[in-house]
Amino acid sequence: MLLDRPPLTQQQKWHPLLPLRTRVPLRFALVAVLAVLLLAAAEVLCVRLDVTGPTVQLLRSYVFEQPSAPGIYCGLALVLVLLRPRLRWWALGSAVAIDAVFAIVRLVVHGQVRSFGNGALFVLTVLTVYAVVRLRGIEQVNAFRGLACGGALVAATTLGNVWLDITARVRPRVLDEYVELADRALGSPSWVMGQVFAVLGSPGHYAFLAVYSMLPVASVFVAVVQLRRGWLRHNVILTFIAIGVVGPLIYLLYPVVGPAYAFGTSGGSFAMFGDWPRQLPGFSAARALPFDDFTPRNCMPSLHTAWAVILFVHTRPMGRWMRRLGTIWLLGTLAATLGFGYHYGVDLVVGAVFALTIEAAMRSRVCGWGRERRQLVAFGAAVVGTVLIGVRYGTAWISANPVPSAVLVLGALAAMVLGYWYSSTVSQPVRPAAGAALAAAPVSPSGQRAR
Repeated sequence: MLLDRPPLTQQQKWHPLLPLRTRVPLRFALVAVLAVLLLAAAEVLCVRLDVTGPTVQLLRSYVFEQPSAPGIYCGLALVLVLLRPRLRWWALGSAVAIDAVFAIVRLVVHGQVRSFGNGALFVLTVLTVYAVVRLRGIEQVNAFRGLACGGALVAATTLGNVWLDITARVRPRVLDEYVELADRALGSPSWVMGQVFAVLGSPGHYAFLAVYSMLPVASVFVAVVQLRRGWLRHNVILTFIAIGVVGPLIYLLYPVVGPAYAFGTSGGSFAMFGDWPRQLPGFSAARALPFDDFTPRNCMPSLHTAWAVILFVHTRPMGRWMRRLGTIWLLGTLAATLGFGYHYGVDLVVGAVFALTIEAAMRSRVCGWGRERRQLVAFGAAVVGTVLIGVRYGTAWISANPVPSAVLVLGALAAMVLGYWYSSTVSQPVRPAAGAALAAAPVSPSGQRAR
């Protein structure tokens, strides 16, 4: 709700077409303060764990090459789509020109260019100052919305890398044996897909790796298509951010590294069994085992699956080619997560249910909190919690009853899918209030309501 509307004043009631009189709307200032507090908390935690903090990494991105630097252009794209055309071209041209200068210097000094994105970060910073100092009215609100989403994407990339290091330091033991035993009820899909990928060879490997690694780019592309006519209260990038905020918290509660690391050669000397995907491990009783202090515990739930599901959902109302894009990315991501040994089948089930739960909650911003939506969110949360607890403490029963276990898990997933479909398409959504209905309409960068 913080990004939806400007603050009310005592002299006038807010109307979406009225200009603003304040330089920085209160809600956007609150978002900035919360972001600073979150960054400060992360820095304190990083100092205690002797991990390089997100602030240092972000400052390095202004000058040095960073692996995640190209993602900054994704954040810039979210800002540009909500600006007027002339300002878009100025900002994009400046970012490309700055990166070109950095590339020339790196070629001269180092003889190669491994990354880019410094120019986009400089332009994002300048646009933030410009929006505060020069822009007014609905144009300023749109700029702040884009900057909030783009800045969140950039910060999430930087903070996410730090958080993965934190999970490895805080949780020295992993629960992979529990998940692997439970995954046998689903047919051990990671072992199956790992063997398929071994047959595909290098061409298949790079094709699926491109789909897996370019998921953020695909999501930003869908968001740009959604927002090309103006801001929407419910769009794909807001759900992506919500998943990215809530999902990593589960990593600390349920540390899992994935089959390629726990049971394959990627785990080195810490691997419990080094023959993934050719052979299943032979143990029958699970236990938490120690692992190294640098491999992220980012397996449960599969957030790549969650994001791919959201991409698929948001492309359903679009044109044929966008629907195909969503389908390809969903199927390709599911295959890649299993075939590369990054996840178990249970992770994918939890990730899909988790994604639909967050999406159902986010849709309440335009459809309201009706009884069916509350029930759906509660059911999704209950399924996620039940599966996690069942896998942790019920592996003996799951191993002894694989068919009923698979029916229960896949049945819960199917029930969540059908419940979301019913609440989104068949059931009548709750009508928003009169003011909210106008606020939900797209607002173009020029301030006109899209029809």
